[in-house]
Formats: sequence, structure tokens, C-alpha cells
Amino acid sequence: MCIKLRVNLQYANSKCHYVLRFYLSPVLRKMGLVTLPRNAPSSWTVPYHLSFVEQFLQENTFDHRSIRQWSARNVLKALREKETGDPVGWFPEQTAKVIWRNASSPELSNKHQDVAWLVVRRALPVRFFMHARSLALSAQCPRGGCGGEETVGHPLLECVFAKQVWKEMQWFLSRFIPSSSVTQESVLYGLFPGTHTETNINCCWRTINLVKDALWSARNLLVFQRKELSTTECCRLAYSKVQDYVLRDALKLGAATAKAQWGKTTV
Repeated sequence: MCIKLRVNLQYANSKCHYVLRFYLSPVLRKMGLVTLPRNAPSSWTVPYHLSFVEQFLQENTFDHRSIRQWSARNVLKALREKETGDPVGWFPEQTAKVIWRNASSPELSNKHQDVAWLVVRRALPVRFFMHARSLALSAQCPRGGCGGEETVGHPLLECVFAKQVWKEMQWFLSRFIPSSSVTQESVLYGLFPGTHTETNINCCWRTINLVKDALWSARNLLVFQRKELSTTECCRLAYSKVQDYVLRDALKLGAATAKAQWGKTTV
């Protein structure tokens, strides 16, 4: 937007144009985007609050000849095509990009984005993670009768308690995607085999994160408060939070569309 205000002729008589012409002309001239005005004052240095423009142009090469047609959508699209995400396990680069986008999906609430990001980063503070950093005495699962090593995927998927919760929540997940399509990669990374509509994938991914949130809350209650939830109570906790997404969709898409998406869940 700063560059458009400086370059586009329709903003030539605005105050923003004059300010940006004073500060940005030297930077844009180096890039060959504008000519330095000889009959107007200009700054030799870029102020701190505009230094991001200079850094952006230096780090990213775009078609400068079409700068007047730049829009936020086109620039973001070009940046996404160039971006390189951190590798995720054994997945190829393109799949890793999809995984990171799923973890930061705007369809998720902030809390669910945080948990999803920690899962992908393998930084969820489970006992295996803490024990490796000498912050826990043992890497064993705290749930009695389990005895497994509490890795990132254990309290969310592999623990006996988690398996029972997923089994009881299967009736709700099957509204959007067949149970055969909900795999370990689906739960941890949002990858669903087969062909599904975008709406069903969004609803299923959000529901999965609701269950993960409930499982993580149940695990923390057990560790920090010595309070053990039953699988039924954990499922109720997950299902009670569905309403937040239903209301969110109702405000965004309308009550009728939200009801159609989420089935019998009330709006």
C-alpha cells in the first residue's frame, strides 16, 4: 500500500503521497521503480517506521514493471508461492506446506491453532519432551494402567484413554468424513485421504481439534489437579465446544448455512 500511494498517479495530490515521496523516492529509485524528483525535496535515509518497505523490496523480487497493478492479494499469493516452510518429519516439501497451513488455518480458534502448531513442531509439553530437557522425572504416561511413553501423539491418539474417546466421538466425525478417512495424519496434521468437499474438511478438522483440546485438557487436569475425567466427560467437554464454531459460522455465513454444515447441532 505504501508503494502504491507513492507510485500510482491517482494518489498524486494526497498528503500520504507527498510524505512517501519524500522518504521512499531514494529506495524506489534504486529499484528502478521511480525517478528522483529534482524539483522536490527528498530524504537521504529511510526512517525506522518505513524501513520494512526497503527490506521487503530487497528480500523479494517481483515484476516491478507492473507495480501499479500490485494488490495485497497478488503480493500475498506470490509470497506464498515463494515461501519455504520447516520440514515436517518424512513428508515432502509440498505436503509440509499444507500441514503448516492447516495448523495456522483461520478456520481454527487461536487456542486450537496454538495446540496444532505445537503438535506439528513436536513441542507440546508432554513428559517425553520435558524429560529430554531434565524437567520431568520420567517420560512415562501419567495415566494409570497405560505405562506407555508420553510422546506428542500419545495423549492425543495412542493412549488407551484417547483411543476410547475417539471411538465414542466417531459418530460425530462421520457426519463430515467417513471413519476410514480419519487417520493418524488426519488427527495430527489435518491430512485426509480421498476426495472431500472443502466444507466437510473444514468442519472435520475443527472437530478433530476440539477433541484434541478436550484430551489435552483432561491430561492436564490429571497431571496438575489429580482429577481424572471419564471418557464420557471428555467427550461432553469436546462436544460442548462445538457450539463456538457453530455460532462463528452462523455470524459469518448465516444461521441456515451453519445448520446445514453442522447437521443437528443447534445454532
